[in-house]
Amino acid sequence: MSDNNLGCLPEDFGALVRLKTFEARKNKLLRLPDSVRRLTALTLLDVRENGIVETPVLPTTPALSQLFLGKCLLFSASRVVVPTSLHML
Repeated sequence: MSDNNLGCLPEDFGALVRLKTFEARKNKLLRLPDSVRRLTALTLLDVRENGIVETPVLPTTPALSQLFLGKCLLFSASRVVVPTSLHML
């Protein structure tokens, strides 16, 4: 999904409960849907180089070990709960 000029993800994105990796670098995403918290099988979330202005509510699961938010705007990080399972942020 990287480098595809994506502007948004559907609100029901979190219905992909078996999704293990999601890489969407170099798009035009401003936010991730709140349903992303339901992605409990997710091990890697890479949304670098997007226009994301607010830290997403992350799944609180031991599976998520890598999170990449570099080169995003991130005006608000007040809602972020960093899972203890993260090895790379």
